[in-house]
Amino acid sequence: MPAPPSPAPASSTATCAATDVPDLAYVDSDCDGIDGTAAKAIFVSPKGDNANAGTMAAPVRTIAAGESLAKAGGLDTVLIAAGTYPEAPAIYNAISLYGGYDPDTWQRRADLVSQSTGVLLADFSAIGAKAENITTATTVQQLTIKSPNALGGRSAYGLKAIEASRLRLERVTIVAGNGSKGADGLAGGPGAPGANGSPGKSGSCDGNVGGAGGAGGAGGGPAWAQPGGHGGAGGLGSSPNGGADGLPGSGGAIGGFGGATGDPGAAGGHGGHGQFGYMGGNGEGGTGGSIVDQSWRSADGTTAQNGVAGTSGAGGGGGGGQDVWANYGGGNGGGGGGQGGHGGDGGSAGKGGGGSFGVFAVGSHGLEIVDSTITATAGGAGGSGGHGGVGGTGGAGGPGAKTCLGEVGAGGNGGNGGAGGKGGQGGGGAGGPSYALFGVNGKLTVTGGTLTFGKPGAGGTAGGQPGGAGVRAGI
Repeated sequence: MPAPPSPAPASSTATCAATDVPDLAYVDSDCDGIDGTAAKAIFVSPKGDNANAGTMAAPVRTIAAGESLAKAGGLDTVLIAAGTYPEAPAIYNAISLYGGYDPDTWQRRADLVSQSTGVLLADFSAIGAKAENITTATTVQQLTIKSPNALGGRSAYGLKAIEASRLRLERVTIVAGNGSKGADGLAGGPGAPGANGSPGKSGSCDGNVGGAGGAGGAGGGPAWAQPGGHGGAGGLGSSPNGGADGLPGSGGAIGGFGGATGDPGAAGGHGGHGQFGYMGGNGEGGTGGSIVDQSWRSADGTTAQNGVAGTSGAGGGGGGGQDVWANYGGGNGGGGGGQGGHGGDGGSAGKGGGGSFGVFAVGSHGLEIVDSTITATAGGAGGSGGHGGVGGTGGAGGPGAKTCLGEVGAGGNGGNGGAGGKGGQGGGGAGGPSYALFGVNGKLTVTGGTLTFGKPGAGGTAGGQPGGAGVRAGI
């Protein structure tokens, strides 16, 4: 059941004070009928209008409008009626905020909730309220501050306190939304295939002209495999040397031997095949994170290495010529070796997940939290690293020529190029943390109340580490 209405506050003494600072006993020490000094405060109510003067009879509608009027009028107190305010208050230095007032009677009670819901910022981080450069005593009392869930891998902050050393939170409830999952990395592109070797040229039956060897497959960029080995030329019947050996491939593939001169000439040997390329190394997973520009950034993974190109095939040997006098024949040319396939691209890194922070404080030594409830919810998971692209297929070896095989030797086939290696997988991003109190360069004082943290975000595949979690860290 709701608490029964409290009676109108009574003066603490028979003599009325000149001013009345709102307190959690709700004492009307200046005898003006409310907890606080009505004549020196700006009033905010969901029933108000920002065109109003901000008096008890004519309150404004938003906390931001109330603070602006207080600042312009040299006042230090904003009294906030119960209700929901879809905004993220920017707490001003020396302008205190007091919630829990009845919007009709302006009497203050413990069961009346004045709540702001926070906003999603342009970078998709979420914030409930922000206090910056608080160098003069400033109080936030009996106010509920919430932030929505973050998006786009960003963090959610119930309250950001930047250089807010003189801020005091009394019976405040702060709830940060969930951090958002980091973006997954992109898959690497596939490797391009290697170029095919060219076929050997035909020899001659009685012309004593050997066929030229085919060129090795080529056409890749500087990071690609070298061209395939050139095929050997066919031998001459008038020469005892036989066909030429095919040239080796880039990875040590042995060229085909040249065929001997004879009647008929011998066939050239086939070129050796290229080797498969190695898989690229995986990226490293993200671990932890850091504060950048007064915001948390969980660590991203790293991009994986590209796959290594396959090596090229060797050229086939040239065929031997026919050594019959007056009818010398020229051997057939060997085929060129195929080029190795290009390695697949490495996958890109997964991004770190966003955190959830009840109070996120930077440089706020001395900030006080009294009888308050501070809650962080779940951190966002890290993004998974992108998978590596498949390696390109190796180029086919060119065929050796096979003209007039009854008289001259066939050219050997060129060896195939090796397939390129698969690209590695990108490293996963670190998971987002969940802390009730988190920050650097300061020490917060906590008296009473409850501090609660949620589940940290899981690390992204592959290798991302989960986020940290706890009641407080760094402050």
